[in-house]
Amino acid sequence: RPNEALLSINCYQKDLADLNPLVRAWALRAMAGIRLHVVAPLVLAAVGKCARDPSAYVRKCAANALPKLYDLRQEQTYGSIEE
Repeated sequence: RPNEALLSINCYQKDLADLNPLVRAWALRAMAGIRLHVVAPLVLAAVGKCARDPSAYVRKCAANALPKLYDLRQEQTYGSIEE
């Protein structure tokens, strides 16, 4: 399953460069919705890029993606403690 997620990330990364701000925002929201630790560094890089976007909506979606990344990090920490 992580391999399939990494393949889909490529499409979303292309959409982050689209001229339409809605497409960029939706791509970021889709990336942030993938709850896999393998994808987290790529999502973090996308959030950093979108945080500097000229569109206020894209910047808002970048801010909304941060709690999802934080929750994923907490799950990773708790999972390693339980093991």
